[in-house]
Amino acid sequence: MSQDSGAAPTKAEQGQEKRHPRIGLAAAILLLIISTGLGSVLLNVDWPGGGLAWLRVVVGSVLLTVALLLGEFVIHAFRALHDKTSKDDKERIINLLSWVGTGLKEPRRIFPVLTLAAALILVILLVVPPLFSLPTREPDIPPGDLVLMSAIDESPSDPRQILIRQWNQTHPDNIVRVENVSGETDAQHRDMVEDAKKNHRADIYLLDVVWMTEFIENGYIQRLDDSDLSSDDFLENVLRTCTDQYGGRDGLWALPFNSDAGLLFYRADIPAFTNLTAWDEYFGAAAKNSYATAKRIPGPTEVTDKLLAANVAQLADEEIRTVTILEAMWAAQGDVVNLDGRLVINQGAVAFDSNALAGLKKLAAAYKDRQITQPDSGDTDDNDAINVFKDGQTLFMRNWPVAYDALRSQGDASAFPFGVTNIPKDKSVLGGQNLAISSTTDNSRAAQAFIEFLTSAPSQLILFETGGFAPTRTSAYDNASRPYRSQLRDAVANARPRPLMPCYTEFSMAFRKGLWQAIIGDGTFDDDLPKELARIANKKC
Repeated sequence: MSQDSGAAPTKAEQGQEKRHPRIGLAAAILLLIISTGLGSVLLNVDWPGGGLAWLRVVVGSVLLTVALLLGEFVIHAFRALHDKTSKDDKERIINLLSWVGTGLKEPRRIFPVLTLAAALILVILLVVPPLFSLPTREPDIPPGDLVLMSAIDESPSDPRQILIRQWNQTHPDNIVRVENVSGETDAQHRDMVEDAKKNHRADIYLLDVVWMTEFIENGYIQRLDDSDLSSDDFLENVLRTCTDQYGGRDGLWALPFNSDAGLLFYRADIPAFTNLTAWDEYFGAAAKNSYATAKRIPGPTEVTDKLLAANVAQLADEEIRTVTILEAMWAAQGDVVNLDGRLVINQGAVAFDSNALAGLKKLAAAYKDRQITQPDSGDTDDNDAINVFKDGQTLFMRNWPVAYDALRSQGDASAFPFGVTNIPKDKSVLGGQNLAISSTTDNSRAAQAFIEFLTSAPSQLILFETGGFAPTRTSAYDNASRPYRSQLRDAVANARPRPLMPCYTEFSMAFRKGLWQAIIGDGTFDDDLPKELARIANKKC
């Protein structure tokens, strides 16, 4: 017996029809969740800048708008399925849900919708990185405290402590403790080498840039994981000090904490002497003339009463004497060390060209002339020089950037107004300190995270603004408010390296002791000195 075509649907058929709108509703809820989640990510996550930044904003806004409309639709759909809306609205909503549900069960019936969805997904993939590479605040760092071995911070405000306290507050599982090494530069070097060889207390070393070769060559420090490091913002010659310039090994072995270059400080209350163009004008015969002129200035006696010499020379038997000698040679266009940091060696001896010798003789003449340099310059280091200049005893002072804050410190400010500029036309020695990871640390990931924090753009700006440390990043100079920031950037960018070698500290001691005989004598040194310097330069420490 045939079945009547107009007969009522069976219960199974009714259940099948009833499931279709519920499948459509589930699809709408899923789409609501996806739209809300992706839209929120695109608008709220701190993405790197770039050409797709505005596209991310547009797509994120569209997705959140779609999510809003879907939310309203889902509410009406629930009401329709539970007979809580008008008959016409219920019929339209049920039909739409049934169409979506049937289409999901038979994809060919909603091919245009699937095509549109695929296009949307493609756009999102172009705008949103893969889910597993979404930006995070910071990678997981294994627990464990860290020891930073460093020289004592001599800036008045000690900005390192500000940053270290900030790190310790946000990283309670990786508290950093500073172990200071005291004394002048050579003593600090000795203590750090002792730790690297035997004691192994430090996880991180704050190294003078001239020690980098020794610590790399001897395996005292390990190479950084630079796979995710962005170095574009660092000054090129400053970042170069963190590479293996001597042995040529790949990668970065440190990050630059602060740089250093010589600045010229001058008496601003004697304006005739502020337009300086050469070394001779603050350290030579022209400086002597300036001193004589300044002593004859009429007016209040306090301007010149304390004035003893033109320049406060820094020739104490420390690293600063090596710096002073090199800069005097470079000012005379002499080259004992090339621009790449390689010593000029000829036939097994360090070659002092005629210009370098002329610069040395000029320095010797300045040392002996009491109108050019102060009487005790042979015992004056860079810290002593600040006090001499602050007291108004000289017209000029070459010193490091941190001297600016020392001259302006509250309660002990300079007796006279002063100005600061970069050393005119002549090249300064490149100084600075780099943060490196000890090869014996058991938590190199935490150590590197701390190093990246201290050398980040915000930290560099704090170090400069608060403590006067020469920044290693261009952005810090761009955003700083210090009046001499452009002069300092030029000074650092044009500064020259000291000789690159494993035994630099020993070389520097022999260099400055041997040439001291020339400075206090007639400008000549012992014939054996060039060969001795070459021997030290070629040895391993």
